[in-house]
Amino acid sequence: MFLSQSSGPVERNLQHGSLPEVGTGRTGAGRAEAFGAGGQAGQALDRVLLARLHFTRVQRGGQALTVCRDRERVLSCFRYAVAGMSTGLSEGVLSGPDGPMGWLTDAADESGADLLKVTRALPEAGAAATVEPTDGAGWTVVDRATRARELLVLPGSFEEFLGQLGRHTRRNIRGALKAAAASGFAFTVSTDAGMAGRAELTALARRTRPRRMSASLRTVLEDHADGTGRPFRSVIRDAEGGIVSYCCGYLSGAGTAYLLYQLNDSGLNAISPSLLHRAYLVEWLVGVGCGELVFVHGCSGILFHACVRQPLEEVFLMRRSWTGYARSGVLNLLTPKASVGQLARMALSREMSRRVTWWRR
Repeated sequence: MFLSQSSGPVERNLQHGSLPEVGTGRTGAGRAEAFGAGGQAGQALDRVLLARLHFTRVQRGGQALTVCRDRERVLSCFRYAVAGMSTGLSEGVLSGPDGPMGWLTDAADESGADLLKVTRALPEAGAAATVEPTDGAGWTVVDRATRARELLVLPGSFEEFLGQLGRHTRRNIRGALKAAAASGFAFTVSTDAGMAGRAELTALARRTRPRRMSASLRTVLEDHADGTGRPFRSVIRDAEGGIVSYCCGYLSGAGTAYLLYQLNDSGLNAISPSLLHRAYLVEWLVGVGCGELVFVHGCSGILFHACVRQPLEEVFLMRRSWTGYARSGVLNLLTPKASVGQLARMALSREMSRRVTWWRR
């Protein structure tokens, strides 16, 4: 299954078939109106969080997902493991309508974890915290508001997409497309894993900035894309056939595309291969009917501000036991800048304050 472009609109190469249509049947205005509705927006953000959870589990070798339900709300979580052994830390996503969340401590007890980090989409930015610590419940609970930009809503045409961007972003994209066409660059999309050789991707990964990606992680993500049953790979090559940029992701039947990872030749920053590839990719996705593009590991660069601002709440539960305290301390020491490390530090601080207050009584 194959699509190719060297300049102008993306054209199908019917000689190799075509990728499946995944559209929702809405026009660009209809998609925007539907997403603007509270329920639709909440469902979309829940999908983003669940995709990120699956990505994190695959990336870090976590155990299988488990599910806890409280009426219409669902807690999906997995346990971190090292060499097949549980670390006592679970991470999850809470999806469904807003409501009291005291039942999370019961869910944490059921999971058998000493530490549980839960993320959920807030109904609106700046919403008040909904979880309060409960003395005697056996858990110390902390929460904080945060945000992410991972979801790009796609209109009905590529020109509409360009029209919703800022003037400078639109100019940069048009300039990159024009320079790529003049240089003879070719854009190709396929469902096959053989679009680029292993040696090619390894060399491209070394030229990717700001961070490189290991071959083992690429293999895990490629297998994850194949496991969905609807993978896609896209490549940009220069006039000599050299690889300039590579993307791997998958499609869903609901009209959503998930981008798992991207590699770019940092030596061609004058053309901005990352932005160029995303422009080509959006043009193709709009053409096959996708209404959303999810950057599973987060969006950065010039399209960051075009993504939906997602208000989130992170909740961290620490079991009041020596193993819970010790594991929180280890997280704080090993990952002080990561979200889970910061939450562990907050939980330890709150527990210390609670104990000092109790002692002073």
